[in-house]
Amino acid sequence: MKHIVKAVFALLSIATLNAQKNLSATYINLPPLIATSIEVGQEYSFKKNRAFDIAGGIVINSNHLKQYHKAGTSYEISQRSGLYLKVSKKFIARKFEDKLGPYFGVFVSNGLGFEKGIYQPYNPYPTPGEGEKASKLSYISGLGISLGINPPQNTPLGIEPGIQAGISPFNNQLEGFKYTPGLGRNFMGFYLQGILKFRFHRVPD
Repeated sequence: MKHIVKAVFALLSIATLNAQKNLSATYINLPPLIATSIEVGQEYSFKKNRAFDIAGGIVINSNHLKQYHKAGTSYEISQRSGLYLKVSKKFIARKFEDKLGPYFGVFVSNGLGFEKGIYQPYNPYPTPGEGEKASKLSYISGLGISLGINPPQNTPLGIEPGIQAGISPFNNQLEGFKYTPGLGRNFMGFYLQGILKFRFHRVPD
């Protein structure tokens, strides 16, 4: 837990430091908090209608799907944590930076997931607390698109709503892990996550 707290403060410190230099916006994305994940990021604007976004996040023992059963195999999960780095490019439909602008974005995400629990083979009705201890460190990659509304950048604060959808071509987590770091909730093989970024803008003097 100490390492997680230190990593969170490191992410926030990096974002704040860059914001004092040449960063357009520093933000925290609120929907990941539902899955006990913290995501902070920073957005660089190349032009009024183009932006580059980099975000880092930490999953602190996600509460999604604590038990998993399939084909006579059972897992009683006690810990699901992880971290990720996500890079995206935005195309914003606006002519002036002081206006709202709908945007379309593409992103790539890479992360690590850590799972720990009790494994009971060939037992569809496991006895809680009994079985073999199991742990797994997983590499996760994903890519997807995002849609949202970029707020005016001439104010100190802004709200950015939207949604992202993605796929994971490489994901070796325990099957049944419904929340994937950086991608969101799994729905029939696709990953969805809301976007509600609370933004701190660097307003030019």
